[in-house]
Amino acid sequence: MTMTCTVCLHADCEEIDRQLLAGIAHRSIAEQFGLSPSAVFRHKDHVSEAMVKAKDAVEVTRADGLLGHVQYLQDRALSILKQAEASGTYLAAIGAIREARNCVELMAKLNGSLRNNSVEVNVLVGLTPEQRQQRINELLAKNTDAR
Repeated sequence: MTMTCTVCLHADCEEIDRQLLAGIAHRSIAEQFGLSPSAVFRHKDHVSEAMVKAKDAVEVTRADGLLGHVQYLQDRALSILKQAEASGTYLAAIGAIREARNCVELMAKLNGSLRNNSVEVNVLVGLTPEQRQQRINELLAKNTDAR
């Protein structure tokens, strides 16, 4: 005989699901709604798929917002870099380069491109366009993730 989930039958089932998705402790949820911690633990497999998808959508939206803010900061840093270079204030230009680099690093971390918080940097300055392209092709051949 199959037992019915007491949490699924609870009047506040949706709120319980929300709290489970928010990561609230099972014991705390159980106390709040007069349930046993084991019932709440077993119920986590019943949390509606729609609520899980909604939570994932909220997280994606939040991540997109963060990327947008970082992109805005990078655009500002590059704008300041252009102004600093035009006016000959090279210390300000170096600071703007540093900030733009930090934005690129942060975007890479946010979108998962940067693993283990490390990245290999290859400087291709002073090469002809053909040499630069050849070096890029060599680096891409070595690193399948970069492709």
